[in-house]
Amino acid sequence: MIRRLAQTTLDETCYYGLRMTAREYLALGETHIRYELIDGVVVMSPSPTAQHQQLIMKIAHQVISFLDENPIGEVFPELDINLRSGLGREVVYRPDIVYVSKARADIIQKHIMGAPDVLVEIISPDSRKYDSVTKKNDYEAAGVCEYWLIDPLESKMTFFVRQGEKFAESTPDGDTFASMAIPGFTLDLNRVRQLFETPAT
Repeated sequence: MIRRLAQTTLDETCYYGLRMTAREYLALGETHIRYELIDGVVVMSPSPTAQHQQLIMKIAHQVISFLDENPIGEVFPELDINLRSGLGREVVYRPDIVYVSKARADIIQKHIMGAPDVLVEIISPDSRKYDSVTKKNDYEAAGVCEYWLIDPLESKMTFFVRQGEKFAESTPDGDTFASMAIPGFTLDLNRVRQLFETPAT
């Protein structure tokens, strides 16, 4: 059924609301529409704003620049991750930024098959509860080491760091956040805050 829909329609929104396994979902291939698989159901997200994309680039650039000098892992923007462990159900998310350390490079396949070290989500007006509750809980259960939650609407950045089986909120030291999951990397918060103050129109 999924194969027939993909071949007979040019409207990629045909997948919205369909029930699939993670394997079926990942087999769909590239699409211009942003999908995620939540509890076995395909969910479509609206297109991101210019400010949203600028925040992704600003944060990713800092991490990439660090990794150029310290090749200890890989960073990916908007790549599907299949959270297979600890959840007991079908979940495939597409975070805004994904970091995987060299020690866990085996999860980097066509998609990310397992829990990355760091995930970053930029909160949109309609994604606040989804990002701060649903995804946070799933990332925590799956074994993600750090979850950075960026909220331009509230001019706020929240950092969750794994302590044992749970996330604990980590308070940044002034204008920087020192990542435990990316050893030696410090995120310059002021460079991110600049986009809070002057959002793209």
